[in-house]
Amino acid sequence: MHPMFFEVTAPKPQGRHPYLDFTVDMVMGRQVALDFPEGMNVTRKSELSFPLEVYLLPSCVTLIGCVLALCVTLKGKVSQQSQEATYLVVSLVVSVFLLSSLSLVYLVVLLTVPEATLWDSSACYVKLFQRALSAASCFSLACVALDRYLAICWPLRYSELLTKPRSLMLVACSWLVPFVLLLLACLADLSTLCVNSQHTTSTLATYAALYFLGGSCTVVLYALVASEFCRSRGALRLGVDAAEFDKMAKSKTTGSALTAATLCFLSIPHTVVPFLSPVLPIIVIRIVHLLHRVHIVLFLPVYAKTTFKAVCDMLASCLVHVWGRCISWRRSADDGSETRDKSLFTLTSQSSPRGPQSFRT
Repeated sequence: MHPMFFEVTAPKPQGRHPYLDFTVDMVMGRQVALDFPEGMNVTRKSELSFPLEVYLLPSCVTLIGCVLALCVTLKGKVSQQSQEATYLVVSLVVSVFLLSSLSLVYLVVLLTVPEATLWDSSACYVKLFQRALSAASCFSLACVALDRYLAICWPLRYSELLTKPRSLMLVACSWLVPFVLLLLACLADLSTLCVNSQHTTSTLATYAALYFLGGSCTVVLYALVASEFCRSRGALRLGVDAAEFDKMAKSKTTGSALTAATLCFLSIPHTVVPFLSPVLPIIVIRIVHLLHRVHIVLFLPVYAKTTFKAVCDMLASCLVHVWGRCISWRRSADDGSETRDKSLFTLTSQSSPRGPQSFRT
């Protein structure tokens, strides 16, 4: 096998043509570069793939962002957000948190345990659970996009259209639908599941369909937000100052919606990579999974800006508090040193007349 491919080979059928054996080797080597749904699809000695250590930083950043987002949400520091929208955002944050936690733990195992490889049977089940969490996060993102669409395009009927029971039902569906459908796909091909540490075609097709459905809904909803906001804002007749403010708000909201739609759209192609791996260059596979990773890392500032702003405010207040404590500690230390110097000077001045006089005696 070519040295750029993975070192551990899976069993292949005997009696094949040498060219077919080489083709199997090529596909197996490419599978290492595409079988991880978050893009951590590399080996330790691959020349055309990123080293595993590169993915530690984005995984840690995503994990820390999820923890901070949950903290500000549970403490009620997220302003201008309804309770129904909070349920949807928390569902998205929890799904990304679980996905990033699983990826980070498995990444550490791959880096620290020499026997652990991407071709182990356990790796197949880890990747399967990753795909389920990825689909759940995509559905949760579609629910957040629906909330934004109703809040901007139907503001007067928002509380009527998105009630608390409906919001909780959306959260439940965004978790149950991916897991149940993927479980049914696995049970249908249970005898061939994770043979040679690879997923079956039905499992990959189910994941691709689920992610495509959730991602398409997200893209369409954010596109509708951008178009509806531009149309409603352009119909107003305002003064000079109000028109300038209205123009800024329009461009900002439209840009945010289009950014979210574009980023979500660019994350969809990673679902079809397993089916096109024999014909895709390895650099294309790397770029596709990198776009999906960027979509996950930037989910908080792009899709949950209110929560992200609350996180930034909390971090800023913590930094100001720590800086103030450091300054006060420094001042107290300086005041203490000055007080000790004055006390020492007073004692020295009081004892100096006695010293020479007793010396003369």
